[in-house]
Amino acid sequence: MKRGSFLYPVLAIAAAMGVGEACGQAETPAASGGTCEQASDCQEGYVCITQPDGTRQCSNDLSSIQLTEEAGMDAGEMMMAMDGAAPPQGDGAAPPQESGTTPPPDSGSPPKDSGSPPKDTGSPPVDTGSPPVDTGSPPQEAGE
Repeated sequence: MKRGSFLYPVLAIAAAMGVGEACGQAETPAASGGTCEQASDCQEGYVCITQPDGTRQCSNDLSSIQLTEEAGMDAGEMMMAMDGAAPPQGDGAAPPQESGTTPPPDSGSPPKDSGSPPKDTGSPPVDTGSPPVDTGSPPQEAGE
């Protein structure tokens, strides 16, 4: 056995392990204010947050990404405000009517229940026997 035939596989495995480590997670997670790409780059209790200048830093202050509802706004109004839509007009009780169309009048409550479901008509069909006997492999077509 040649001396190099043992050395080359060992070097190849060591190089592969080194490449895997280079692409892995940061050696030590970043503390508050440290640069990061994802939450796992930060120490426990910190998350990776995009800052106003576009950089990403580890922080445990979530106020920059946490939305709070305005007092007096319901969820629908809050969503419209976040989407940039115009605020609702009036008291918000009924939507404005389209011009030229009148909705049909309310016909009242839904129809009454007709009663109980239909009665069971009997038992399920009876098994009439065993399945056909297996005669072996299916017939071969000519040319196969």
